[in-house]
Amino acid sequence: MLRSGLLRWGTDVKLCPLLIVLFCVLLAPGVVSSGEGQSTPADLDGLSIPERAAWIEEAQRGRTSSREEVTIVELFLRTRGRELTELKDRVDAGADHRDLQHLVYHDLDDAGLRERLVAHLRVEAAAVRKRHGSQGVKLLSDIDDTIYPNFADRRDWSLTHAPYPGIVAFYEALTGPAPPGRARLTLVSARPYERTGLLETQGGDKLRAMGLPRHTILSGDAWTLASVLPGRAGE
Repeated sequence: MLRSGLLRWGTDVKLCPLLIVLFCVLLAPGVVSSGEGQSTPADLDGLSIPERAAWIEEAQRGRTSSREEVTIVELFLRTRGRELTELKDRVDAGADHRDLQHLVYHDLDDAGLRERLVAHLRVEAAAVRKRHGSQGVKLLSDIDDTIYPNFADRRDWSLTHAPYPGIVAFYEALTGPAPPGRARLTLVSARPYERTGLLETQGGDKLRAMGLPRHTILSGDAWTLASVLPGRAGE
């Protein structure tokens, strides 16, 4: 209730993103805590790729326990080839901030486990490209003043925050099932990462409401946020 109320407040009153971050930091201890985590599957190899992705997604909710971290990495290590490509895509396809980047660099606290996972992803990605060719490309895009006017674009229409004409259709063509249709859309944001994920989830909901196809968001930090302060945007 408190989280949803804060989200509506940040939308309706148009609070500064930095102020929202401060609220999220204050609320975070009560939001991210959880129990000992879910039970480890008895047969890791017997799980299908959708089942592996679903287990990992559930482990990302709340605090990811040490036992869950070990199981997450083990599930990835036991997945190879194009099945690993599918697993990465499924983990990345969530409707909130819990994507692959968040998993690797925020949910995995054990540096050794993180290094093993990243090394495995690199080796398997190279092997898939060598054997099967490119599996598509990552399309990187800014959000503000690229998808919709916000900071630097001071024309009258910037007050509506409606998407630029044709931008949704353009991204749909690049990421859809028909050629070229092999791009995966990743949005790069100056909005800072905060551990509740409220800012990233709010931004994703807004973009999906505009009709933007499936995407992931890479958040920035306090320094990137400073780059869009009044007088700095467009430099």
